[in-house]
Amino acid sequence: MLLGGKIEIELEEMLTPEEADYIRESSINCIDVPNMQVNLERKFSGRSFHFKLLHRMRTRVLDNEYGTDGMQLKPLFEKGQIICQDGRVFEIIPSDDFRIESIRCQTRLVRECATIF
Repeated sequence: MLLGGKIEIELEEMLTPEEADYIRESSINCIDVPNMQVNLERKFSGRSFHFKLLHRMRTRVLDNEYGTDGMQLKPLFEKGQIICQDGRVFEIIPSDDFRIESIRCQTRLVRECATIF
């Protein structure tokens, strides 16, 4: 389908291998779909990429890379419990809007040195 003189890419099968790789790499680098769309149309002139196609591919790439649970809080807290064994420190510092602002990890040896000095 032509859209404004450009070929509109709606299906994954219509992508070249280079375009598909670019979408995968952009997804891993956390580029959002609107910016990805602009970048693709600059890089691959004469082609327009459908928003829903990019969204589906980005979601699949991120799910494959990080899992379908976007928060991953349960594994984080499980690993934190393991870290806390043996006198190590694992603290999650929340932000004002209850997001994770930072995580503090400290080995037992570093903790002992910190209390000495």
